[in-house]
Amino acid sequence: MEEFGVDVRSLWLPDVFGYSAALPQIMKKSGVDYFVTQKLSWSEHNSYPHHTFNWYGIDGTDVLAHLLPEDTYNGPAMPRSLKKIEENYEDSAVCEEALMLFGIGDGGGGPSNFHLEGLKRIKNLEGLVPCEQGYSIDMLDRIAENKADYKKWVGELYLEKHQGTYTTQSRIKRYNRRTEFALRETEFACVWAKLAANVPYPKAELDEIWEEYLLYQFHDILPGSSINRVYQEAEERFKVMLKRLSEIKKAAYAKVAATIGRVNETIVFNSLPFEVTEQFKTTGGYRQITVPAMGMKSLDESTDRFEPCASDETGLENGKLSVTFDSNGAITEIYDKINGRQVLLNGEKANIFTLYEDRGDAWDMRFNYADDVTTKMKLIDVEFGVEGGNAVRTQTFSFNESILKQKIVLTPAGIIRFETEADWREKRKMLRTAFPINVVSDKVECDIQFGSLERSTTENTSWQYAQFEICAQKWLDISQRDYGAAVLNNGKYGYRVKDTTIDINLLRSPCYPDVNADYGKHAFTYAFYPHKGDRVEAKVSEHAYQLNMPLSVAKVSTDGQIEAKEAAQLMKFDNGGAAVIESIKAAEDGRGIILRVYESTGADCDFTIRPNFRFQRASVVDLTENEVTECAVSGGTISASLKPFEILSIKIN
Repeated sequence: MEEFGVDVRSLWLPDVFGYSAALPQIMKKSGVDYFVTQKLSWSEHNSYPHHTFNWYGIDGTDVLAHLLPEDTYNGPAMPRSLKKIEENYEDSAVCEEALMLFGIGDGGGGPSNFHLEGLKRIKNLEGLVPCEQGYSIDMLDRIAENKADYKKWVGELYLEKHQGTYTTQSRIKRYNRRTEFALRETEFACVWAKLAANVPYPKAELDEIWEEYLLYQFHDILPGSSINRVYQEAEERFKVMLKRLSEIKKAAYAKVAATIGRVNETIVFNSLPFEVTEQFKTTGGYRQITVPAMGMKSLDESTDRFEPCASDETGLENGKLSVTFDSNGAITEIYDKINGRQVLLNGEKANIFTLYEDRGDAWDMRFNYADDVTTKMKLIDVEFGVEGGNAVRTQTFSFNESILKQKIVLTPAGIIRFETEADWREKRKMLRTAFPINVVSDKVECDIQFGSLERSTTENTSWQYAQFEICAQKWLDISQRDYGAAVLNNGKYGYRVKDTTIDINLLRSPCYPDVNADYGKHAFTYAFYPHKGDRVEAKVSEHAYQLNMPLSVAKVSTDGQIEAKEAAQLMKFDNGGAAVIESIKAAEDGRGIILRVYESTGADCDFTIRPNFRFQRASVVDLTENEVTECAVSGGTISASLKPFEILSIKIN
């Protein structure tokens, strides 16, 4: 719209490696009605049964999807193109039109004289279906008139190929996650500084960082399928962006801190929409503090009193869990003391660093890689101790010239964190670890954008068998009704989940197109969280957010310059047990702020927001911030409702 004055109503993703079940809702709330791709024709085990269909997301929103029957976006515009479309088109009985994309799509070459001349000749040849050039939106509008006649597909569009891209180039994926959350918190801090201390919101600079950040999500950068030079340059730019975001955030928080604090007082900030308790290491020792949702608290209000915990040669223990290790560093037992339950499958061990031969490239890993003989990393050193309320064990492993050092932290919350540093010196190897869970379930629930998705852990059908590797965002969970366990992460996306074992793909080092893929140093954290009840009861999503978004601190640099003492929370939020405020940012038109809220559990939900600042009105807007309807406001409290996995944007001004 900005560049050409055209409101685009179709989403073209011809060469993306699978499509999130959150996408239909995001499209619809951005004014996009149609989805076009051809990539699903690359699936190696099953053929999608439709080319024109209604695609439903996790919240029930649907869009009209059209897959190109020619199975390419590089069509030669020859008679064979029309013949293939006619023969392939699965929905020709209910739809008389299909798209044919011609020209050189890869590399941006576009159509040539050859293609245009070919189209003139095949336009209306006897024996071939007729074709004509035109705008795709006109064709999509025409076929949408029969939308009710098309079949439906519910959930993700999983591509049965290129699963290696969930893991390849792990550093760039970790930088992507860090920047995702850094942008989130920086926007939150800048909004608060604007409202509490009238600090100008740095929209132009944040927009510039956003645009560069999104550039590095471009295929083939984020998937890990680019050449080495791309990653050298992108990693350096990520460092620059993260440094600048940190500077903007700290400056904003310092201004907010001055509204409640004294000079040199340390204020701790929580940008998440729920209360967070966290441990800090200070010059005087370890301290623990609980900070309210979207709020702040002086570090002076922290405590140095912790629940007892222990660490020795055999394992870690606190009031919730007992964790036992063998002489090779593997976890042999996790015992839930409160619920009287063995967490691991009988006789199975967890967190064994296993290496597989990786004969694939950056895109693809063999579906039967696990059939090969595997190698384990060797334990070479163990240290243990207690840090405040955490029982800690540090283990160092080696394989050839590769070293992996892991700090295993049993927290008071009953979560086992694995803080990992690796110096990886392997080629054509894949490193994985796994957690076999003692529950009965044939489903794994996976975190995706603005919600979650259940996938099968069985291989009863070819569709299930083909999902030998799956992707997830911040967490995965396997639960029966009364008990379960989750794996959380701060930058890992590839998993194998069969039966009740969650297997994490940590590193991949294929040699094409980058001979040095994943070679070098890495730092990442994953966590294992056994819990009573299902993942909703256990607040798995909240713990995953905390792993990715730790508390921040700021020092008060001025005193007495801001007379008005604002509340210690930007706003109060009653989430109805399910709503999550994903982001808080300045409105694009510069008038007011935007709250992006979504329902996280798959249930209907009512929530309220009570801003601790003056405002005149609140309204629901779409994702392009056009007003949809006015919100209910009473006594300074905004009330709204959400359907399962619904995304709602609220403008407050």
